[in-house]
Formats: sequence, C-alpha cells, structure tokens
Amino acid sequence: MTRLLLSEQAQPHSHDAEAAVLCAFIIENKYARQVKALLTCEDFYDARHSRIYQIIQTKLDADSPVDITTLLPYARIMPALQNHPDGPAGFMAGLLEACATPTMAVDYANVVKEFARRRGVIKLGQEICMAAREVDAESKTLL
Repeated sequence: MTRLLLSEQAQPHSHDAEAAVLCAFIIENKYARQVKALLTCEDFYDARHSRIYQIIQTKLDADSPVDITTLLPYARIMPALQNHPDGPAGFMAGLLEACATPTMAVDYANVVKEFARRRGVIKLGQEICMAAREVDAESKTLL
C-alpha cells in the first residue's frame, strides 16, 4: 500500500456544506449574522466559495441585496469560474441546488468551521514536523 504525503492528500472539507452555506445566503439571508459570527473567508476550502462568501459579506455589510441576480455580475468576472463546464452562471445555478432549506445555514456553517479547524491542526502539525527537522531544533522549544 502506497502512502501519500500529507501535501498530496486532499485536506478535510465538505464541498456540499460550503455550497449549502452560500445557497442559504442566496435564498434567504435571515441567518447572516449567526453565520458571519462563525465563518471567515479563510474557512472555505474551495477558493471559489471563499470569494463568493467574501462578496456576499461585503454586500451585506453595505446593506445591499444578496441574491443570484446581484451576485451573477461578480461571478462572471471571477477567473476561477471561467473554466467551469457550465460557465459562471451554471456554477451559481448549482449553488442554488445545494441546500434543502436555508434554516439549516448555521448547521452547514458549523460543518465548514469544523473542517477548517481540522485543516488548521494539520497545518500546525506540518509546521512542527518541519521545525523538528531543523538541525539546531531543540525538542523542548518545538511544543
């Protein structure tokens, strides 16, 4: 059995939960404050989701409406969406299918946050491993 290096393995994440958080905002942003208190852009694994979340937060902070129509112009200029098989509009339409109900937004956000924490633990572990390999590293200072 071949073992993959940590850098070659997919990091813990839930594409579905990330998309569901965005879907909940697009359909109904009733839970925006609760989700915003939990998540930052960095908590998203998918850079496209992170960017869309950032746009949504900026619009909400400016008391601007958030829906598929107001987000689509931003999606159309996102380089990461240009190569999507269905184009930017198709990607955004796919987000609308991602959640069963917006009332689950906080639950979806908690899933995203949990995976972000796990990635943080992995990153910290990798940093400790790299530091331990240094010639002049002292074990008592590593932890």
